[in-house]
Amino acid sequence: MKFKKIIPYKMKHVLPILGLAGASVVSSCEKVPQTEPEQPVKTEVELIFDVNNMQVLGIPNGSKFIIGDIVKYYTEKPEIQTIYLCPQGTWNLVPATSIYVLRKNMLQKLIEYSPKIRGRGDFDFMLGEASQVPEDSLWYVQNGWTINKKYQR
Repeated sequence: MKFKKIIPYKMKHVLPILGLAGASVVSSCEKVPQTEPEQPVKTEVELIFDVNNMQVLGIPNGSKFIIGDIVKYYTEKPEIQTIYLCPQGTWNLVPATSIYVLRKNMLQKLIEYSPKIRGRGDFDFMLGEASQVPEDSLWYVQNGWTINKKYQR
């Protein structure tokens, strides 16, 4: 048994229908290259300071601390991902009270200024001085610095 269904159509409708069907097939098969916006390369910056030269980080002004221009410059640049504060040289003449003052009046204010700022490197304080201010020693370590690393071997 054969079923035959006759669909009536008009010739003037066939061409546009075939054109639409063909265009949808062609456009769905083509791969259009999508260009993603270029992301800037994220970089890291190290700001090196020592006990005699901390002006690169900022200037203490009484109880206030004025953030240095170079720190402000790097924190405003979107391609800079992390700014590391790296101590250099010897810090063994810094007493326990100055360890506290360095943290409270300078480094802590820099860390709070921008989430991009972190610590890196080693403070080689005189043996026993950092243990006199244990809460400050822990703060230094929690923010990325080490203390007297050469004696930990």
